[in-house]
Amino acid sequence: MIARPSRFGPRLVFSAALALLAALPASASLTQRWSFNNAASAATSGTTFTDSVGGVVATLRGNGATLNGSALVLPGTTTGNQTAATISAYLDLPNGLLSSRTHLTVEIWATPVSVKTWQRLFDFGNMAGAGDGLGATGEWTGGLATASGTTTASDEFALTLCANNSLNTHRLYGRLNYTAPSTGNYYIESTLATTAGQRYHYVVTFENAVGTYGAAGARETWYRDGIQIGTVDVPWQLSQLNDVNNWIGRSQFSGDSLSNASFDEVRLYNHVLTAAEISANLTAGPDSLVTPPAPEPAPTPDHRWIFAQQADSTVDSGLTFTDDIGGLVATLRGNGAALTGTALRLPGTTDGNQTAATISAYLDLPNGLISAQPSITLEAWVTPLSSKAYQRLFDFGRTNTTSAGAATGEIIDGATAPGVFTGYDNFVLSLNVAAALGTHRLEGQHNNPAAIYTDSTATTTVGTAYHYTLVLQDGVGT
Repeated sequence: MIARPSRFGPRLVFSAALALLAALPASASLTQRWSFNNAASAATSGTTFTDSVGGVVATLRGNGATLNGSALVLPGTTTGNQTAATISAYLDLPNGLLSSRTHLTVEIWATPVSVKTWQRLFDFGNMAGAGDGLGATGEWTGGLATASGTTTASDEFALTLCANNSLNTHRLYGRLNYTAPSTGNYYIESTLATTAGQRYHYVVTFENAVGTYGAAGARETWYRDGIQIGTVDVPWQLSQLNDVNNWIGRSQFSGDSLSNASFDEVRLYNHVLTAAEISANLTAGPDSLVTPPAPEPAPTPDHRWIFAQQADSTVDSGLTFTDDIGGLVATLRGNGAALTGTALRLPGTTDGNQTAATISAYLDLPNGLISAQPSITLEAWVTPLSSKAYQRLFDFGRTNTTSAGAATGEIIDGATAPGVFTGYDNFVLSLNVAAALGTHRLEGQHNNPAAIYTDSTATTTVGTAYHYTLVLQDGVGT
């Protein structure tokens, strides 16, 4: 069933369509690729490297770098509190390279050469304060003859090669408007055996609108040599990052050492690489591009119900909607529904313990629709109209009560209310946890054990249409 009253009925608008289909992955797009297989030589400050995909220029700053024929080697001889004439070498990428994206993958083949305190693989963001005054706010261009003095990060998306002075401890940061010690400070610290002089494959992804903070945030995930190491959820998105210091091998904190590491290749993608893509790139190595698979065809729903019938402010129980792909019939039950011309509106005026004459309207899909599939995707465009305790977007399964139904646990509304009932088998997404609109519960239960569920918070505004997609996949997970 879709949105049948359980505790209190839903007040929702189902806009345009409700669809059941199989989900297909999107492919990632490589946007930048910097390779450092120049002839062996010293690499002086100002040397440029043009990416072979998008033509974006990265500039070497500082002193002491070398090219060995396959990699750029940074010496890591100073901290960041140096003049342009004395600072150790690092690679400077153009401003705004990240904040123009929705999703991101950073992929780097690099070799840590020695332990350097808080040395960075990369650090994208800005410094707290004005910067050196020659560029954007928080930017350090290196154009002054004086050293920076003590600086800290304000915005920072970074992965360290050392946490403090340990080569075996790494930190992945996601800071926005950071103020020490805790405001805006999001990171995960991982312990990982690391051998100086050994090359590793590092991948860090930034995926928009997933994780703890829902549509207002993102999730950072990092991998080394194809193995996922950790994730950190952040309450901000790339478009908010003031990325005016986009550095390879240098930190926004001037007290941190510059990196003593060699870099074979640096790549950026405008998409989140999948685990399979990461593994394929690891196998291919830094000097080879894996040919992406041919794009999958667009997914076609198995069933689709559209609610674009002529507007009607009073819709009777028993009205049917036939899906325009599979021909299955969904039936409107209960009272108070309306058609707007583009959507089906449900009023949410009662709970589920009602007679057919009094229960608030909901949509009833055919029995067996979910259990007939090994895996399924549900897609719906829905507008919450008010907060109702535990109102459902959908609830598929059976109850612990049989009321006028032919099947065990089935409830068919009649002249008598079914009484108090609970779920026995169910697959549920609620739009409210208790009275909190925007706190959602995804729940599964089989043969009446304690329900397995997770609660997620996503900012939800009454009257705003949202696109909901949920995937149930057999044979994966714990």
